[in-house]
Order: sequence, then structure tokens, then C-alpha cells
Amino acid sequence: MTSIAILVGNTDYQNLSKLTCCRDDVIAIGELLAATEKYAEISVIENAEADALKLNLRAVIDKFPRPKELFFYFTGHGFLSSKGDFFHCATNFESGHPNETGISTEELHTLLRLADAELIVKVIDACNSGTLLIKSDSNWLQQTKTGFKNLIQIASSLDSQNSLTGNPLSIFTENFRDAALRKPEGAVFYTDIINSLRDQFIDNNAQTPFFVLQHTGREQFVDDARRLDGLRKMIEERKAAVAVQTQVTPAQPAITLLDRLRAADAKVVKREVMETFVANVFDTLIEKISTNEFADFLILRSKSMTISMNLPPKTSLFA
Repeated sequence: MTSIAILVGNTDYQNLSKLTCCRDDVIAIGELLAATEKYAEISVIENAEADALKLNLRAVIDKFPRPKELFFYFTGHGFLSSKGDFFHCATNFESGHPNETGISTEELHTLLRLADAELIVKVIDACNSGTLLIKSDSNWLQQTKTGFKNLIQIASSLDSQNSLTGNPLSIFTENFRDAALRKPEGAVFYTDIINSLRDQFIDNNAQTPFFVLQHTGREQFVDDARRLDGLRKMIEERKAAVAVQTQVTPAQPAITLLDRLRAADAKVVKREVMETFVANVFDTLIEKISTNEFADFLILRSKSMTISMNLPPKTSLFA
């Protein structure tokens, strides 16, 4: 039996704030799933309005009937209605029309049931995403009434909390990836990821991941953690490259008054240089004058920088 994944990332909202990190979130989760080598299809749906999003979800599900695992990931805005219903916000979401412009948990489950998968895994990185799947006085109904054979839902926050963004990844998505990469060898179970996430957020009162589990406890994210070694290396190389780019240039020492005086003194012409320069000027001048019609009347001594007149007897300079 094959396994498939559907990744939904919304960045550019028409009526809500832009979530720049969501695009990197989708890329990061896509790389993580690809490294496991178990998914026959990893479909990415980005920046889709509600109608297009639902149409694409149906198309992927219909393409792969009865998969072993269907992994669904969403990153974007989440909305909790006054009745306690959670909506995955499409790019055209409007709070006044949440069912038309978003996908409720109930509607998403209706679509996912069409796959008839052995295991459904939902990872939701959105505000208010940690809501109960089924409301009842006893908190949970029997497993057979959920409509799924096995279900694992990992939400980034409680229904009363925000899911924090980050740079380049959102806080929860980065921690989810770290949890999946924690074990260096052996099988990585979904329970391993969940336990790691619990510890990573254990002291974070602003954001608490929420888990819904209807499973056997044997479900594996990857059968051999060593398959993820290539991704681990790539992530470390990226971090090293960013560290080099962001290194702070050491501050230059302050220029003292003595330094300024030395710099000014270096610009002053020394006597020897000036004498050589003047001598060269006069040598050039003498050479040019000696070739013109005044050569018979002038005697120039460049070395002593004196000029004397040599006039014929009874000759005047004036008419």
C-alpha cells in the first residue's frame, strides 16, 4: 500500500495579514517527508482560495484510493468561531463567511474520509488549532464513531492560543522538524515526535501543542532514522552559511588626536621634496627659454634660482 501527503500553505491573504514564513514551512515539511522515502506523492497547494483548495484536495485523494497513510499538513491563519468550530483559512477568508472561504474541521474530515486510509496524520500550524474533533459530555466518543481507522492530530496550539511565526520557519513547524530528526538511528514513531514536542514546549505558556490520538502506538514516521542523515547535513550546512553571512564586523578603534596629527603631518611637503620639485621646474623652464629668441639676452642660473640680464652696450630695453 502506498502513502501520500498533502501540504497546504497560505502566505498571501486578501483580508488577513501576510504570513511570510508559511512558504518556508511548506518547503521544510516537504523536504522532511521526502527524506523518509515512503511517500508516493507529496502534493503542495499554495495560496489557494477556498474553492480551489477544496477542488485540489479532492483531486489528490481520488488519485490515490485507500493509501496506507495520508499525511495532511496546514500552515496559515486559523479561525475559531463563536460556536467553537475551527476553520483553516483560505487566502480569501472572511470571518463573516467562514464556511465559504475556509475549511472547517468537519468538512476537512469529510474529504479525508474519502481516502479510506489506514492512517490519517494531521499536522496543523495555525492559531486556535487545538480544538476537540468531536464535542460530547464525555469529551470523546468511541473510536468507531470518528470515521477513521487510525487518526493522529498534532496541532500547534490550544484553541485559546496563537501559533507563533518565526524566521525563516514558524516556531511549531521548526520544532516538529527537530523532533522528527532527533533520533539518529532506529525507527521514528509518531509517539516519539509527540513526546519530543511535549518537552520542547513544556515551559512555553504562550503556546502549547494539542494532540488527538486514535491509534495503536506502532505507527512509524520513518522506519530507519538514518534515512534522514542527508537532510540533517543539509540543514547544518545552511545554518553554517547563515552564521557566516550574519557575522558582525569588529568595531574599528576610535581615532585619537595623535592619529589625526600624524595623518595631517604626512600630507605636509618635506623641504627636500620641495627643493627637488622647484629645481625640476626651473630646469624645464631654462630648456624651453634657451630655444627661443630671448636666449641671447638672458642668462639663467637654476641652481641658485637667480636670473641676470646680459645686454649689449648702449642697448636699452625701451624704445
